[in-house]
Amino acid sequence: MLLPSNQTLLLLVLVLLLFWLLLRVQEPEAQRVQRTPLSPGELARMTFDAARAADVRAWRELFLRGEAARTVLGEDAASWLAACTLEALTPDFQTLHRALRPGVLFAGGRADADGRCFLTVRTAAGATQEHAIGRFVKVGTALRLLEPPSGPFAIAAR
Repeated sequence: MLLPSNQTLLLLVLVLLLFWLLLRVQEPEAQRVQRTPLSPGELARMTFDAARAADVRAWRELFLRGEAARTVLGEDAASWLAACTLEALTPDFQTLHRALRPGVLFAGGRADADGRCFLTVRTAAGATQEHAIGRFVKVGTALRLLEPPSGPFAIAAR
């Protein structure tokens, strides 16, 4: 059996490295999976998970975004999207995060007639507490938050 020359081995290694590099460049970056709540209870559960994890980005993903915002808000979508930033949502999120002390358990979620969603939790002592999440709209079958608990003008004022 004949052994390949050094040039052939070097060329083979170079080709393999190029293939490896091309595959690395084409691999998509790990992205968050957008969660889609279909009921007020699911929306409350996803908000609870985000607040317990102190993940304001996960909570922001429950708000209207992109094409859904244009469908619901029409011409006002661009200004709403510009105003609905992480910075604008952080005060409401921090209030919710502080309210969910360690030992608090998720107990459910509900909506009222005005489209506001509420998160119900059970404390370690067994008492239940209800926290406002915000107002939501239905986009197709999914629920998306339209405003935080502080209301629509709190976002626009920032």
